[in-house]
Amino acid sequence: MNPNIQLLTQILLDDSNPEERWKAAWALGKMGKEAKAAVPALIKALRNEKNIEVRLIVVETLEKLEQEAKEAIPILLPILKNDDEAGMRWRTARVLGKIRDKTVVPTLIEVLDQEENNTVRLELVWALGAIGDKRATTILLEMQQEEDIEVRLEVINSLEKLGEEITVHEPYSDDFEVSDAIKK
Repeated sequence: MNPNIQLLTQILLDDSNPEERWKAAWALGKMGKEAKAAVPALIKALRNEKNIEVRLIVVETLEKLEQEAKEAIPILLPILKNDDEAGMRWRTARVLGKIRDKTVVPTLIEVLDQEENNTVRLELVWALGAIGDKRATTILLEMQQEEDIEVRLEVINSLEKLGEEITVHEPYSDDFEVSDAIKK
C-alpha cells in the first residue's frame, strides 16, 4: 500500500480529532482512484464514525472511486435505507449510481418509492439512469408527472438513458421550456 494512503487511513480510523479524520478522508478523495486500497478503511470509518461531517466526506471519497468502491455496497445500502440525514442518503445514492452495480437496483427502487426528500429522490432517479437497468423503467414512467421540476427533468433524462420514448405532456411546457430534442 502507498505509504501516504496508509498514513491517511490510519488517521481516518484512529485520530481522536474529527477535523483530522475529515482532512484524511478529503485527502484520500483528492487521490482519486489511486486510493482504491483505502476502501476497507473507508468502509470501517462509515461503520464506526459518529461525526456527520466525517461520514459525509467518507461517502464523497467513495463516490470519487466509482466502480473501485464496489466492495462498499453492503455498508452503503443500509445507509441509503435508514440514515436520518438526507445528505447522507442522497450522497449514498450518488455513490451507488457511480459504482453502477445492477444488484442495487431493487433497493434503489424500493427507497425511491418511499423517499419523501426531493434531493434524495433526484439522486435516486439519477442513479437508476446511470446504472441503466430496465427494471427501473416502471417506477420512472410512473414518475413522469412528478411535482418537483428537478426530479421530473431527471426522470426524463434517466428514461432516455434506458432507451424509453418520452412523451412530454403540456404541464411541462408551462413550467419550463422543453427543447425539441426531448419532445418525441
